[in-house]
Amino acid sequence: MTADDPAGVSATLGHRATVGGVLVAEHMQYITTAERIGIQKGRKECRQEGEVAMLLRLIARKFGPPTEPVRERIERADPETLVEWSDRILTAQTLAEVLDDAS
Repeated sequence: MTADDPAGVSATLGHRATVGGVLVAEHMQYITTAERIGIQKGRKECRQEGEVAMLLRLIARKFGPPTEPVRERIERADPETLVEWSDRILTAQTLAEVLDDAS
């Protein structure tokens, strides 16, 4: 028991340090390469889902709710295309100008 650990929790839980009166583990958690790859893939998918959601929101605000085929096309798009479309929406006058491949 100490002033920072009055209940003796650190002795019970193993080697710990206190930072600002909060007990913090001093050991580092290790993960496998497969777990690391899974985490990176999950983060990438989350970013892409966020980009899709933002583009759909911008389309709805500027041109009205997107049709189901437009929604599906955006959801299937690769990350580079989503960025390109997100740039185009800033100056486009029509939805076709945003999504056309020839722009």
